[in-house]
Amino acid sequence: MDRRWLGAVMLAMALLAVVVVSVIDDRIVGGRPVAEPLVPAPRTGDCVIGFLDQATSYGSPLYLPSPAVRACDGPRQGEVVFVVPDYVASVVAPDRDFRQPTLAESCRDQAGTYLGLDPVPEPHAGAPSTVPNGMWSATAGFGSALIGPGPRQAAAGQAWGACIVYPIDLAGDPAGALAGPVAGVLHLTTPDTARFGVCREQVGGAAVGCTRPHRAELFGFTTVTPDVEPSQLESSCRDLVTTATDMPDPTAAGRLRITVTVRSHNGSASDDPLGTVAQCAIELTDPVHSLTSSLWALGSTALPVG
Repeated sequence: MDRRWLGAVMLAMALLAVVVVSVIDDRIVGGRPVAEPLVPAPRTGDCVIGFLDQATSYGSPLYLPSPAVRACDGPRQGEVVFVVPDYVASVVAPDRDFRQPTLAESCRDQAGTYLGLDPVPEPHAGAPSTVPNGMWSATAGFGSALIGPGPRQAAAGQAWGACIVYPIDLAGDPAGALAGPVAGVLHLTTPDTARFGVCREQVGGAAVGCTRPHRAELFGFTTVTPDVEPSQLESSCRDLVTTATDMPDPTAAGRLRITVTVRSHNGSASDDPLGTVAQCAIELTDPVHSLTSSLWALGSTALPVG
């Protein structure tokens, strides 16, 4: 056979195969498009996965940030503390004869309690929410914010608001992912416990992350007036440190010093008992070494010194 004819026959067969395959594959698939399932309202303990750069403790009825939230057991940017079903209704000022904390204030108070701080005393008629004179209020470093439903959730009628808690850096900004759940973390030994401590280079010194070398850690504060005896403050400060650290001896056999520092509201040291604030802290007595972690929930574990 002439080679030209053979080539023409082979080309025709190849084109026929292309046509046949095209006809066979040109199928119409029946069915209907299905929308992605609507994400339900979060629950206490759920993980905040999205970025928190826009999160704020001063949300308005018109807008709340909406980072991704889901149930999880692993890393998270923050964690849900509580949820209110109707955010707008919750921020309407109630008709009461004393000041009601706003939802943002309640969020911060409950976030601290969620981490393991003692609850803030409830206000009584005619008075704001305060810590009783001379009674320490334990402190921790954390951020709290209100979040809400995303556009699809809101369009479907979801109107919830959720309080979240998250770790912060020295500037008060969100400070990266947590390793796991943080409910009661201040009384547990976890990789995240130290991230919520409040540490200082030294008593009265600059703030420093508790996982970095430091010589002091703050555990509480209170207001003081002339009727508060210094011995009362010192004794109750020791009790606070003992409870927070769970150490049998909060001085670690003299390696730590429990200190009470009284300062005016502008931060300077002050002997004026009117309008002053006292801070309860521990300080390492060793002038050479530094603490390398928070002492929250330390218990009988060796002092973290390096």
